[in-house]
Amino acid sequence: MAYIQKLVANCGFDFQADLILSSKGFCQSKPAPDIFLACAKKMGVKPENCLVLEDSKNGIRAAYNANMRRVWIPDQVPFNEEDMKYVDLQCENLKEVIDILEAM
Repeated sequence: MAYIQKLVANCGFDFQADLILSSKGFCQSKPAPDIFLACAKKMGVKPENCLVLEDSKNGIRAAYNANMRRVWIPDQVPFNEEDMKYVDLQCENLKEVIDILEAM
């Protein structure tokens, strides 16, 4: 949890979250959907009503396995054709995500 809080503190903008959850010690790592399903349950939201922002292959697959909508924001590891079948939308950066959220 300390590592997550450090990342959030250094994200470069004012980030407010209703829930921050770590998978440490209670669920399987991605691509297992456990962490995403736990978040949805704690927030009282159906998985199919969730939107996951991810930069990793395992994260996109975990969201797919959780039956959640997936937005890939490319980072250092490029996706191939096989990976792209798990992606619903692609944004080049977090600012582009705002347009998606406003359209929902």
